[in-house]
Amino acid sequence: MTSFYGSSFEQLCLSLSNIFRKRTAKKWLVLALGWVFQVGRKTTAGIVRGAGSLAKKHYASYSRFFNTKSWRPEAFWKIVFKTVREVIEEKQLIVAVDDTCVAKSGRKIAATGWFLESNGAYYQNATYVWGQSWVVLSVVAHNPFGFEKTWSFPIGMRLFVPKKDCPEGTYKTKLELAHEMLAARARWSERRIIAVADRLYAGGPFLAGLPEKVDVIVRMKRNAKLFDLPGVNSGVGRPRKKGERLPSPVEMAEDKEGWRTKKVRLYGEEKEIRIKTRLALWYYVTGPRVGKVVIMKEPEAKRWAVFYSTDSQLEDKEIIQLYSRRWALEITFRDAKQYGGFKDAQCQKKEAVKRQGIFNLGLMSLVQCWFVEQKEEIQNQLKRNEWEDYQAPPSFQIMLQTLRWYMRKKQFSQKWGQTPYSGKKVDEFFDEIARAA
Repeated sequence: MTSFYGSSFEQLCLSLSNIFRKRTAKKWLVLALGWVFQVGRKTTAGIVRGAGSLAKKHYASYSRFFNTKSWRPEAFWKIVFKTVREVIEEKQLIVAVDDTCVAKSGRKIAATGWFLESNGAYYQNATYVWGQSWVVLSVVAHNPFGFEKTWSFPIGMRLFVPKKDCPEGTYKTKLELAHEMLAARARWSERRIIAVADRLYAGGPFLAGLPEKVDVIVRMKRNAKLFDLPGVNSGVGRPRKKGERLPSPVEMAEDKEGWRTKKVRLYGEEKEIRIKTRLALWYYVTGPRVGKVVIMKEPEAKRWAVFYSTDSQLEDKEIIQLYSRRWALEITFRDAKQYGGFKDAQCQKKEAVKRQGIFNLGLMSLVQCWFVEQKEEIQNQLKRNEWEDYQAPPSFQIMLQTLRWYMRKKQFSQKWGQTPYSGKKVDEFFDEIARAA
C-alpha cells in the first residue's frame, strides 16, 4: 500500500499498516487523513467528509473499521509507543496515569455510567456526569522546542466498564487497568519508567507487583499506614518484614520539627517550599519495597500534599518536580475533547467505542511526533495570531493547523503544481484553502 500524497505524516501513519489487513489499512489511512482535514466535529461521518475525494467507499464501510475485530488495540498502541519513544530523547520515560470522563446521552451506549468529574482543583466543583470513563497512559516530556512547557504523548488507554455491564469474573478496577498497561509498556521498552499518578491510584492493585524497572510517584492518602524499616534480625525466629508503626502523614505534617526549606521549579515558576521526608514501608500497599515519603507545604498556603516514591534514591525536590509533569495529561484531555474528536464519537457498540477512542488519542500522539520530527522544516512556517506570545510553545491546535496546511500544500503540488494556469483550478484551490482554514 502506498500513500496518497507522499507526505511524511502519511509515511508515519503507514508504519501502523502492518497490524491491519490490506483493505482495512487503506481505510485507516483515509480516516487518518480525514481526521486531520476535518475542522468540525470528528464523528465518523465528519471524518469521511473531511477525507473528501479520498473516501471512495460507502460511509458504512468506514464505520465498520471501528467495529471490526480484525485489528487489535494493543498492537496499535505498541507501534505508537515505539514511535513516541524514538522522538523522546530523555534517558528515562516519565509516564502520567489518569482517567477522564466523556459525557454521553442515551442508555444504549456501551460502558456508560455515573462518574465523578472534577471541574476545579481539589474537587471543589466536582459533579457526577453520565458517560464513559477512560484510563489513559501518556509519556510527558520536555518540550523539544526549548520551552519549559511539558508535552504529553498518549501511549495507551483502556475503557473502564462498570461492574453491572461485565460478565462474571471479568470486572477490572481502574487501578488494575492502569497496572496492566504500565506492565505492558515496561515489556516494550528498554528504558526505565517513572509513573506519576494522583491519589486515586494510591492502592495495591496499581502499586504492588510492578516490574523492577518501573517506579511510581503517587499522591499518598493522608491516613496511610506506614511502618519503619525492619532493621537487623536478632537471629531468633522468622526475620521481620516491617518495623514499628510510624506516624501517619497527617501526624507528620502537624509535627513542627524536621521541616526544611528548598527552592523548586514548578509549572514554569520558581517557588520556595517547605518539605519533610522519611524512608518508610507502605507495607499493605507496596509490600517490603522501601519508599520515600515527601510532605510538601507552601509557606503562605494552608494546603499541604504528601507524595510517595517507590524509588527511595530520588532527591526530594526531584520527586515533586516529576509529579508536577502530570498536569500535561490534563491539557491533553482538554485538547482531545476540543480538537481531537474524543467526545464527538456517536458509536454505541462496545468494540466501536473502544476503537474510536483509541483512534483519536493515537492520532494525537502521531501528530505531535510528526511535529517534533519536522520541526526544522516547519518552524519558520508557524503562523501565530497577533495576540499570542511568539515565544510561547505551540499548542496542539497550532500543530494540527500546521499539519493541515502542510497536507494541503502537498495535495496542491501533486494535483496542480505542474499544470498550466486556469481559473477553474484556482477556484478549486481556494475551496481547499477555505476548508483547511
